[in-house]
Amino acid sequence: MKKILALTAIAAGLFAGNASATLFVIDDFSVVQGPVADNTPANGGTTSIIPQRTIVVDQSINAAPGVFNSSVNVVVGDLFISNDSSTNSVIDIAWTLAAETLPSISSAASFFLDVVASDGNATTLDFFFNASLLASFAIPANTVNQQLNFNLTTAQIALVSAGGVLDVQMTGADGWDARISTIGFNDTPPSPPSVPEPAALALMGLGLAGFAAARKKKQA
Repeated sequence: MKKILALTAIAAGLFAGNASATLFVIDDFSVVQGPVADNTPANGGTTSIIPQRTIVVDQSINAAPGVFNSSVNVVVGDLFISNDSSTNSVIDIAWTLAAETLPSISSAASFFLDVVASDGNATTLDFFFNASLLASFAIPANTVNQQLNFNLTTAQIALVSAGGVLDVQMTGADGWDARISTIGFNDTPPSPPSVPEPAALALMGLGLAGFAAARKKKQA
């Protein structure tokens, strides 16, 4: 009897649809930019604009202004952020996202970062969308070759899917550095309707037939 029930359960499991995550890339940093550098605190920062993105480097602390740099450099495939040991900065990177860059039907989505390396301090990330704070996260200290996901709420997904300007502001402790290779959205779509295969139908039929036979025998 237990074997018959097990067969029925296995067959039922074959009817379940599977949903896999899809990565929607915002920037894989394949288009070079920079270096963009600032060595004077409170001067409004240095801005670099190309069609793919806007980068602002705004140095906030410098023990010797004009000597030590805070900089961002996009080499093919990687975003490099560097602050000399006695400096700190706010790095601002912005992209214009078309509507449905993140599909509005998404039910479980997250910000995705492929972090090549970060230093011994946590890196704070503030995500703004159309100039309003959307969410805040952090890259843990000493992160190396890690793919990080930061979950979005249903309301946040709806806001982003409408399109607009995504702005990520990053900062850390004095001298912080980071290297990132990809930023995007991870989307797990709703499970598709399940379509039973012939093998599943046969197995389900076998389980139900056995169950009926066992019940009939018991009644006899």
